[in-house]
Amino acid sequence: QKARECVQTLDVHSARYILFSDHHRGAKNGADDFQACEAIYCAALNYYFEMGYTLCNLGDSEELWEERPSRVMSSNDASFSAEKAFHEQGRYFRLFGNHDDEWEHPDKVEALLQKKFGDKPLAVRESMLLRVVDGKKPLGEILLLHGHQGTQNEGEKNWLPKMALRYLWRPFQQLTRLSCNTPATDWEIRDNRDELIYEWVSQMPGLLLIAGHT
Repeated sequence: QKARECVQTLDVHSARYILFSDHHRGAKNGADDFQACEAIYCAALNYYFEMGYTLCNLGDSEELWEERPSRVMSSNDASFSAEKAFHEQGRYFRLFGNHDDEWEHPDKVEALLQKKFGDKPLAVRESMLLRVVDGKKPLGEILLLHGHQGTQNEGEKNWLPKMALRYLWRPFQQLTRLSCNTPATDWEIRDNRDELIYEWVSQMPGLLLIAGHT
């Protein structure tokens, strides 16, 4: 957990990775956008586990702006159990995002999240680098991020938007069951986000970047 990043070797002939992002697991109430997806997510993980895949969750796995960690931990046994199977075999990697940034702190991971994954130590990192090879021949690298690093402004880490989500939007969503969990409809915002990431990675020859956030 001391290292903020993780480096793995990916052989194009044998490696199998499945990437998920932005589950936003909640507390099984009207504000929980993940609960409708839980059954199919678990079915998918069971399939990928049997097929020998390595699972990578790219951040915002839990919705900790709207919910307290203890409520989320106690409400999602099925999906945590499915992920635990990968973790126990060393086939699980996890990054933190902006909505589950509690996991940026190792002490909170150990106190709150570790118990869902058994005794094998769990690390939650900011990034993951896959060094792609063909046998012994290096082909390039793939950088995995949540991606909020490219869109974050000072207010996004501020207490105010978190409190607004938890104490204003969450009760309203519980009553109305409305969901805003969709891609941005403002093309200018989408373009700006993508351009920031593209401009940075275009200066890195041989590097492919995958950002869950966008």
